[in-house]
Amino acid sequence: MAFLYRSFLVLVIAAITWYSYLKHIEGRDRAARVQEIQDCLERRAFAPGQPPRLAQTQFLKTLVRLHEADLAERSLGWWKTKDISLSWYLEEGLKTLEASPEEAALISRALQNAAVELQRHDAFALSENRELLEKGELPKATDGLFAGDPLVIGFQLSPVVLPPLRNHPGNFLIQPATVWALQQDLIEPSQLAAVREFVAAGVLPESAHTELRQQLIPATPASTAQKND
Repeated sequence: MAFLYRSFLVLVIAAITWYSYLKHIEGRDRAARVQEIQDCLERRAFAPGQPPRLAQTQFLKTLVRLHEADLAERSLGWWKTKDISLSWYLEEGLKTLEASPEEAALISRALQNAAVELQRHDAFALSENRELLEKGELPKATDGLFAGDPLVIGFQLSPVVLPPLRNHPGNFLIQPATVWALQQDLIEPSQLAAVREFVAAGVLPESAHTELRQQLIPATPASTAQKND
């Protein structure tokens, strides 16, 4: 009986030791992956004065790092000691930007939407496509009406109208080149809500939204009369 007890105790200690080791390795590897994501999201790379090519390359590199992190988590299978989502990696990775919660949400949403678009076109499936992304280039679309068309980085809001958003990762989106070519350098009334989000995030001044609203939504006779009064 004593032998069985000692054997059971040894097994328990071994299991606890093994679990602690796995937990340590997981934590170390996750920290390294987070650091790689943070390196891609340095604030200076997305500064308005930087070449657009640099900002866009870092954006695409971030998507590759996020994809690699997702694959690493999936590969752990039932051995993993903690469930970690892509949202967690985004939250940790964005800390290097010291962004407001509103700005971080905009960037996180843009990255997640871009990742979904790239997955739709199998951009992560081939190593040569991942190499293109690492260099700041995009593969061709493989799905939908524009299959075969080059993918490009476009903008949610025109940087011609709103220059501070030219290099902002929260304003980036990925779409076929033909779709992007059809878009005009203007802001539609339906986009004022998006402009307001960038104002709330501290990326755009309040005047940007006010001036665009005045241009896009003419004052009604009643409001004009009130101003004259």
